[in-house]
Amino acid sequence: TAGASLRDLDLSFNALGSEGCISLASGMRTSCSLSSIDLSVNQLGPDAGRALAGVLASGNQNLAVLKLWRNQLEDVGAQAIAEALPIAKSLRIIDLRECHIKVHGSTSLAVSLQAQSLRSLRRLDVRGNTLSTQAKE
Repeated sequence: TAGASLRDLDLSFNALGSEGCISLASGMRTSCSLSSIDLSVNQLGPDAGRALAGVLASGNQNLAVLKLWRNQLEDVGAQAIAEALPIAKSLRIIDLRECHIKVHGSTSLAVSLQAQSLRSLRRLDVRGNTLSTQAKE
């Protein structure tokens, strides 16, 4: 129909890779009506995390759900996303389960959660990461 726009995009399990995600993120920075995007299990690395952080920091007023479960964002990607969270006022849910996030990334996320502007965020899922310096026995 005329005037219709895409709201939900599920690209999970597609082996998109960081390059594909960077291309997608560049298109999302300008005019994007997406309220939900699922990029779970796409072999996304730290560069993809930085690109998605750029989308969040661009002031996108529509994106409410970002699912990045089981990618390789690591600390660098998580830190970039953490820095963008206070700017991403529409974001309600972010799924970072099993993204190879360790102590530096988790610390950055914790610091961002203290920002007053993060009142809209309702769920941050970081299960399956190594968030502390204590080694598993």
